[in-house]
Amino acid sequence: MTQKNQTYDTPWKEIIEFFFPQFMAFFVPGSEGDINWGKEIKFLDKEFQKLTKESVLGQRHTDKLVEVTLLLDYQEKWAYLERQDNPFAIVVMAHLKALETRKDHSLRKQWKIELTRLLYEKGSGMCTGGRIVDHLEQGLNDAKNDLFFVGYQAKGTPGRRMMEKKIPVKAAIHTLSGYSAHADQNTLVNWVKSMPKPPGKIILVHGEPHAQKALAQRLGF
Repeated sequence: MTQKNQTYDTPWKEIIEFFFPQFMAFFVPGSEGDINWGKEIKFLDKEFQKLTKESVLGQRHTDKLVEVTLLLDYQEKWAYLERQDNPFAIVVMAHLKALETRKDHSLRKQWKIELTRLLYEKGSGMCTGGRIVDHLEQGLNDAKNDLFFVGYQAKGTPGRRMMEKKIPVKAAIHTLSGYSAHADQNTLVNWVKSMPKPPGKIILVHGEPHAQKALAQRLGF
């Protein structure tokens, strides 16, 4: 982590400050219970940098909040990381692949796409993961509750299965159309046609197969 022209420390510092409770829960299980979260959490970066002369050498930060040996331990636990909902699991995976693909930019790009996909799947989108899962577990079996879907739910996802009543629940399920953040087919086609120079190649990466095929035909590909 101290190689030249590499700034692996900086992203770690930033995400640790945003997700410090999750960081502690992931790397030091059980320790979060000993912390008084009602008090201000202070990050003493400047004070820490005064402890060594190397702290003044540009990006060579000395505040190694995560030891290299800890990260290397996870190289043999990739399947474990993939199963975790904690955001730091993705951070560790990204860090490991960044180290592994230093000399292979093509492979690094592939892993960026793959990790972005995993991050999306671990989010609350379409009820596939994240905090929404806990809320659903607590509320779906109560007939007094209502669940509103205001965005698209892909086939096979828990959200889509609930909309199709394939998951038995007591709560009322509602669908509100017109709130999707995605452009429709006509808008996408008109946008491409408005380009001064038609693109030589278009890659469709989102949507169900039949919808992608229909869009590709309208785009002339």
